[in-house]
Amino acid sequence: MANYVANFQKKNRIRGEKEENLRRLIAQGKDETKLLKAADMVRDARLRELQAKKAQISPEDTPERLVRIANIDSQIQATRTTTPDFVLAEFRSTQTPPAG
Repeated sequence: MANYVANFQKKNRIRGEKEENLRRLIAQGKDETKLLKAADMVRDARLRELQAKKAQISPEDTPERLVRIANIDSQIQATRTTTPDFVLAEFRSTQTPPAG
């Protein structure tokens, strides 16, 4: 399967689903172990999405292509260095408190 190009839209949709699942688990007040596992799944989904995005870049050697690849590579490296704790903290800080 050397010519296979990952479907970026599918990876994007899956990442969104994983993020929504993590938001739901936080809202439900699930235990920390489940939250960390879900946060790790979000991190992995983000990595897969970036890798698929990189795979879709044209193979032509143009300066723009090299810049795009370098940018995506730096995003991949930054995502790899994040921990599930960091992802969980990110989602907790953006979670809106329930009205009432």
